[in-house]
Amino acid sequence: MGTRRIAGLALGLAGVTVLTLPHLTGGDARSLAEVLVTVVGYATAPLIAARYLKDVPTLQLITPCLMLAAVVYAPAAFLTRPATMPSGEVLAALAGLGVVCTAIAFVAFLELIKEVGPTRAGVITYVNPAVAVAAGAIFLDESLTPGILAAFTLILAGSVLATAAAPKRGIRPVPWSTRQTSRADGRVESP
Repeated sequence: MGTRRIAGLALGLAGVTVLTLPHLTGGDARSLAEVLVTVVGYATAPLIAARYLKDVPTLQLITPCLMLAAVVYAPAAFLTRPATMPSGEVLAALAGLGVVCTAIAFVAFLELIKEVGPTRAGVITYVNPAVAVAAGAIFLDESLTPGILAAFTLILAGSVLATAAAPKRGIRPVPWSTRQTSRADGRVESP
């Protein structure tokens, strides 16, 4: 990672901070620690997947990960279960979150890591909060404040810096008078 990518990641992090900091009121140390563990996981998982797990098929990697997460969360889910069965709409929303926003999203994320690398794939975690707030504004009529717009600007600018291709080094243009062209018969000629 060069200076440009590090600056882009820092700029994106500043945007996420501007977006989320006003909403960090209350909460306890345990929930903040859980968020911190999640952040560290999102930061390190692409690096681990790209370095050590690149030859493992995506579904064979995702299935045990999601099963482990289900086992870890099962006791808390059991202890905090509702007293009555949730409505069909709630159950459908949970199924949608589980299938689309978790299973399919993880498969897409691992494929993205394989395609563009861990640094570029990790930038999607910066864009997620921006998309969530934009969806809230579009679908739930939540307001877009100047702080949110500033955060979007920082996130997008940081994402562009972090994912842009590095400039090519050491390539100098060849003067027109010294270029050679290939002919159809394989011989090279100068203009």
